[in-house]
Amino acid sequence: MQQVIHVINDQAIAGGSIMTTHSSLASLGDSDSDTDTDISANANADTRSDNRRRRQPTKSLLNDDSTLDTASITSSENSVSTAPSSSSASASASKAAQKKNTSSNSNSNNKNSNIKNKNGKNKKNKKGKYNKQKQQEAKLTQADKARYVAMDCEMVGVGPRGYQSMLARVTCIGWDGNVLLDEFVKPTQPVTNYRTHISGITEQDLTLATMTIEECRTKVLSLLDNKILIGHALKNDMKVLQIQHPWHQIRDTGKYHQFMQKRADGILWPRKLKDLAQTRLQRHIQQDGRPHDPYEDAKAALDLYRLVRCNWESAICYKLEKTKSILAGQQQT
Repeated sequence: MQQVIHVINDQAIAGGSIMTTHSSLASLGDSDSDTDTDISANANADTRSDNRRRRQPTKSLLNDDSTLDTASITSSENSVSTAPSSSSASASASKAAQKKNTSSNSNSNNKNSNIKNKNGKNKKNKKGKYNKQKQQEAKLTQADKARYVAMDCEMVGVGPRGYQSMLARVTCIGWDGNVLLDEFVKPTQPVTNYRTHISGITEQDLTLATMTIEECRTKVLSLLDNKILIGHALKNDMKVLQIQHPWHQIRDTGKYHQFMQKRADGILWPRKLKDLAQTRLQRHIQQDGRPHDPYEDAKAALDLYRLVRCNWESAICYKLEKTKSILAGQQQT
């Protein structure tokens, strides 16, 4: 009995141990299951977090891409929308430039046409004046032409430093340019300055001269008797010749108002014969490096007078009538 009980006890102990082992195994299984559940839960959590992490970048990328796409779309739309405006602006700018070019071209064409018209008018006016001058000169008879004498004189310097002028050569020509008188004059005083660079007079010219100042004066006065004297700055020529001439028979191109220049103070001032010949006659005289030619100067003064002869003579006639009326009034009083 005791052995049976002992066996039973042993079996019970063994069974208890087995139960304990089973319970422990069960507990271990439970713990394992718990750990498995924990692991599975953690795994699920990890997978969820991973999925979330995976989804977040994709969302951010999608968001970035969407923003980029929308930005690119909006920029492309803006570029598309602005492209017509820029093209229209460039077209309007090109049209404006074309208008400016056409306007500038038209203005330049108008200016050129105006210049051409002015030049044409000036040429026509010059031709008209020239033709009118020819027509008026055609009416002159030989007796009328014989009434005109153009004169020019050349001087040399005498006295200290040659400041005082003395007659050395006199030249007189007729209406058609024919020479009436061209003579060197013997000096009455020692010459201190021949002024060769201006007068063209040399010592040899005056050494060979045979005409005295008295003979020259007589000859000139006979040529100018009842004649119209033409010249430039005739006051100097008549002074060295020691002659006088009626004012209404003098045609000095240096004193005619149309041939004079106006100073800053408004006073008329005589111009050089050289300038008048260049501007009015398109002729070059008294060129630099060359002495003056008395025939050339006398011819230039004569041709200048011929340009304005009718107007000049009308002015002289008016002055004569005015002078006569004044004299008549003085005689009545």
